Amino acid sequence: MPTSDKKHVNFSEEHELNNRLRQNDKRQTEANREQLKEIGKQAKEDLGKTRLTHAELDNAIKKNQKDFE
Repeated sequence: MPTSDKKHVNFSEEHELNNRLRQNDKRQTEANREQLKEIGKQAKEDLGKTRLTHAELDNAIKKNQKDFE
């Protein structure tokens, strides 16, 4: 059975990045979206995954609060 696409973050979709920023009370700026991509890349490496769920990315955001505007 295929995995649900809705539970994973698509880092190439600006509206998905904005949604994660909004859900974590961060400003929806280009700089924050770029930072989110970097944090996502690091989280994937740390977890040994190729895709992240929204919850996994939210946890990574919480660990890196200081990196956002």
